[in-house]
Parts: sequence; structure tokens; C-alpha cells
Amino acid sequence: MAEVVVCGYASLDLVWHASGRPAPDRTVLLEGPVAPEPAFGGCAPNVALELAARGCSVGLVSWLGDDQEGRRYLGRLMAAGIDVAGVVVGSGRPSPRTLLIYDPEGGCTCCFHPSGSCEQGLSEEARRRIAVARAVAVTVGPSRVTREVLGAISPGTMLAWNVKADLDAFPPDLRARLLALADLVCLNRAELPFLAEVLDEPGGDPAPRLAETFATTIAVTAAAEPVRVIWPGGQARIPVRGVTVADPTGVGDAFFAGCLAARLAGADPAVAAREGVAAALGFLEARR
Repeated sequence: MAEVVVCGYASLDLVWHASGRPAPDRTVLLEGPVAPEPAFGGCAPNVALELAARGCSVGLVSWLGDDQEGRRYLGRLMAAGIDVAGVVVGSGRPSPRTLLIYDPEGGCTCCFHPSGSCEQGLSEEARRRIAVARAVAVTVGPSRVTREVLGAISPGTMLAWNVKADLDAFPPDLRARLLALADLVCLNRAELPFLAEVLDEPGGDPAPRLAETFATTIAVTAAAEPVRVIWPGGQARIPVRGVTVADPTGVGDAFFAGCLAARLAGADPAVAAREGVAAALGFLEARR
């Protein structure tokens, strides 16, 4: 059985770069290939692959179609040593797709089609693996599956949450429950307001209040600015070296996986954040 079980959407990513920022009633030109080759993506597989590369024993709970790309993706995961018994393969269904459009300012417009993953439930194979895992990592995925995952976790299991500002995946009550249970929460600065909605009173810097209110570790990234890591009674800023790449998709997942692997090895929050930064840097360097 896997030491860490990662849960969430898988995706085949189609990436474009635009001449401007997409907006309603505005046309922008797309650059690069007219029909880009789909890339293996999705937060959960990204995290699982990074953890496996760091020597962790990893299982994945996700959904793929039985199209050619989905079968190739499943083979890639198995070749990396990931336990895919918790991956549901939808018969006769295409794999999920994500359209990612990067603008000149570095922003990204993300449009996701879940295909059959929106109908996924937690299989008994997945439930058994979650029950004995040392850690469970929740990424963006069907809210129904996330609720089932939280119900299957055994006492004492480490829970880590890789945040995405997706209201369908993380409605307010589920955000509050995840914060109450999580040992580690990673997000980027733009996602802080989404997380802060669970606080009784808005205003001020939400990161320290979230860490204190829910007795958890919060790590906040901000592109090339220092990472803020905050835990009850302490905080630190971790320097970041800026690396520019055309497609940084997945760098936040690499940061999350690096943090989680370090925490599993017994590192304190500041050291874990440094390992997350190192993992993100390695990911970006590999894309140059």
C-alpha cells in the first residue's frame, strides 16, 4: 500500500499563449502551434509524479477516459511506480481536457472539462488505500469524492491540501472542513481571498489568521517573490530565484509536493517550504 495517496482531477492540457489578456467581448490572437499536442496534466497526477520522483511510495485517486491519450497517461503513471488501483477508467469516455491560455503579463485563463470525472465516486480499492496511508494529499477534484476521501482517512493520518480557487470543487463548508483537518495548506497569493471567505470577519492579512484559527501550516507562493510560510506561533519568508519559462503549468504542484515530502521526512515548516522552493525551481529549470 502507498505511503501517500493523492486525490484529484487528471487532465490532458492544451496550452496557448495569447497576444493579450482574454476578456468578454474582446478578441486576442493565439501564438504557437494551431493544435498543440496535449500534455499530461492535472494537479493530482502532477503531485503524484513529483512525490514518486522524490522516493515516496504513492497512490493516485483520479479518473481518466479510455481514449488513446488516457491510456498513454495511465501507462506513464504506472511506469513512474505509482499505484493506479484508485484510478477509474471510464469506458467509452474521453479523458478530461484543460485549456490554458497564458497572457503577456504572466496570468493564465484556465478552462476545464471534467468529462466523466464529475460522476466519479470513491472505489473500494481507493478507500482501502486511503485508510492505511500515512498521508493523504487533496488537490482540486470532484467535491463529492473529496468529502468521501475525508471520511475514509484514519485518525493520525497527515492531510495536505493543494488549494485551487474552484468553487465547484471547494464550496465554503468543504474549505472550512479541509482547513480544520489539514496539517499543510499550500496556495498562491491570488487564492488567499478565496480561502479567507471561511473566516468570520474579513479584512487584514488572512494568512496568519487562517494558520492560528485552524492550527495549521499555510504556505503562500507569489511567483518570484519570497514564499510566506506561517504556522501557529511562527512564520518565515523563503527567498525565491526567478526563472522565466514559456509554460510554467504545474510549478505550484511541484512546490506542494516538495513541501509535503519534507514534512513526511520530519522537516519543520520553514525547512519544508525551502524544499518546496527547491522542487519548484528544479521543475522550472527542466522546462527551460
